[in-house]
Amino acid sequence: MTATQPGNAIYLAAVPVAQSFGVAKAAQSIAFGAIAPRTIGHPPFVLSASATSDLPVAFSLSSGPAVVLGNTLTATAPGTITVAATQAGNDLYLPAPSLFQTFTVSPDTSPPTSPLALAAIQVAQSSVRLSWMASS
Repeated sequence: MTATQPGNAIYLAAVPVAQSFGVAKAAQSIAFGAIAPRTIGHPPFVLSASATSDLPVAFSLSSGPAVVLGNTLTATAPGTITVAATQAGNDLYLPAPSLFQTFTVSPDTSPPTSPLALAAIQVAQSSVRLSWMASS
């Protein structure tokens, strides 16, 4: 920055003075709450976190049987899953320290259910074989 004063009828012009200074980037942090345990077969869910800078937070899978696309997590098998929340910073903010949340996905232990109704069929043989698959 350079300061100048052009002078006037009473005062002569001042000698320009240059001064340099730096502006440090601001620190920021992330708030990323605990993730409740899940059961395999539950639908994908949205991850949520916020940065004190109001910049967007990114999510990634650190470990475990899951897929993270954007802010949506899909568990692919039972196990322990760890998700990272990051914010890289910008011209005004330093990168935020990453936060990690770990949770478990349990197998679905509910018994299979039978069909609610079976269609009437015409039997041409002396036996009928019925089968069904569990929905999860």
